[in-house]
Order: sequence, then C-alpha cells, then structure tokens
Amino acid sequence: MKIDFVLTWVDDKNVNWKTKKASYENHYIDVDMNGEERYRSSLRLLELWIAGAKKYASWVNKIFIIIDRDFREMCAHLESDKVTIVCHDEFMPLWCLPTFNSNVIELNIQNIANLSECFVLFNDDCFIVNKVSENDFFDDNQMPVDVDDVSPINMRDQYGHILLNNIILINSTLSYVDYRKKLYRTYMKKFFWKRNILRQIAYAKMQNEFVGWRDDHVPISYRKSIFKIVYQTYSTEFNKTFQNKFRSKSDISHLLVRYWQLGTHHYTKRVEDMFGKFIPINKIKEIDIYIEEYKILCINDVRMDPAQSDFLQDELVKILERKYEEQN
Repeated sequence: MKIDFVLTWVDDKNVNWKTKKASYENHYIDVDMNGEERYRSSLRLLELWIAGAKKYASWVNKIFIIIDRDFREMCAHLESDKVTIVCHDEFMPLWCLPTFNSNVIELNIQNIANLSECFVLFNDDCFIVNKVSENDFFDDNQMPVDVDDVSPINMRDQYGHILLNNIILINSTLSYVDYRKKLYRTYMKKFFWKRNILRQIAYAKMQNEFVGWRDDHVPISYRKSIFKIVYQTYSTEFNKTFQNKFRSKSDISHLLVRYWQLGTHHYTKRVEDMFGKFIPINKIKEIDIYIEEYKILCINDVRMDPAQSDFLQDELVKILERKYEEQN
C-alpha cells in the first residue's frame, strides 16, 4: 500500500506573492475568512514539517508540497526522491489562477500527477511529532481511518457557512437512513461495549438527516477515486467555488469529500484518543504538555499583532528543532 502526504503551504512574507495578492483585493473580502493569520508560515517551519514527516513517517511513499509558483525558487532545495514540489498551475485549471483560496487548491488535489490512490491531506500547521504508522491513516484494505462521531457542525464563526454548504449537498444526495442502519450494525458488532458509542447511536437515532461529524483538526485520509466521484457528482458546485479568488461563504471545501466517505461508510473508525491535539499558537506553552503524548499537533494561528506572531513562530521553531533533533 502506497500512501502519499499532500501539504499545502504559503508564506505571506514573499514580496512577489504579497503584491499579486494585493492586486486582487480591490473588491470585498470577508476578513474573518481571509485574515492575515490564514497565510502565515515560514520556510523554516516548512523545513521542520518535512523533517518531522521523514523522522516519524519514514514509510511514506511521496510528500507533495503544494505552492504558488512565486515560492518555487525558495523551495527548490527541499526536493528529493521523497519530496516533490508542485505549483498550482501544474494541476489546477488555469482559468481559476491565481487563487488565494485554500478551498480551491484543496478541491483540485486529486489532479496532482502521480498521486497515489491513498493519500493524506495536511495543513501546514499540523506537525507529526511522534511515530505514526500506515494504519493510523488507512487500514489493511486501504480504507481511510477517521473519526465518525456524529456531531452538529461548528457554527461559531464564518467558516461554518462552508461546512453547512457541504452538509446541504450531502443531504441532497446520500441517504441518512441507510447510513444510520449500517452505523448500528457496525457498532453492535465491534464497539457496543463503549459508552461513547452508545451515545453516538442514541444521537444518530434522533436525527432524520446528516448534521455533521466531529472535526479534530487533524490530517485527513482520502481515496483519490472517491475524490473524483465527488467531483463528478457536484461538478457545478466545485466550479462555482473555483471562481472565488478568496474564501467566501458560498464555498464548498475538501471536507465535502470527507463527509461523503463517512456518509457512505468508506472508512474505518479511529478509536485512538491520543492521535491529534489542537492548540492555538497563542497558547504555545501547552505544546510541552502534549508533544510527547500525541502523534499530531495542530498549532493553529490566530488573529494577533504581526510582531507577536513572529515571536510565537520563533518559539515554535525552537520547540520543533529540539523535538526533531532528539535521538531516535
């Protein structure tokens, strides 16, 4: 079983990219969805991400780093037998470029040349900090491993509009009754004794339609063939999103494919509690608490003063350098 990692990356400090982005910002942009914190990173953090993947997931087949062409030269030294740099214009429709919308980029990843059937989509804030195995992402039958806890989608911020758009499409196509029946049969056979599973069955029984699933902010395992099926099913909605240069409330996202995999039971349930942990970067002191307990840490950026952001990024670099330089 070949498993690839796909990482989307951007750094708002690149002058050419920043100038290009500014030239498209002359119309209304939803600041909540397109704030500066959405584009922050650094080349050093990217180098450390790759180091962590090589150290703790040495079995990975290929690592694809997805970038705007403005970053091509600065990332050239990262390429190797294991790492491939892919620019947007190499796998995305040229008519939708340039784009500053992560949803557009991620909805096209199934078109990456030589991408394996089984791949894992990472955000650049999700760092591998301890050993992971193939079965953390796919089972022996190449089924994606995921959390299938039924839960209403998060509607606390503007991003909730995108999640709702995904769920509306799922409800227009898939049968919740069929999903629930198979959910019962699966749980009764394998997980009936767990209290949280009983809660999930009770919750699912109360619903007549899909309301969403728990999102742990961890890398997501995908089958390329399913990605293509979902595109064919919702091609109109995909292409509408492709027109948006920046994130908007009308977008759909790659989570539509995740919802399809869950809703059609093309997955294996993740039962491990210590797989991933979400930590806002302004709570960076918590990293030392969890870095030895979890396999994945999502260090999520938040809106803050640029100087504070630079300071916290430097602190994160120090933590990751110490972690990845440890002896195996």
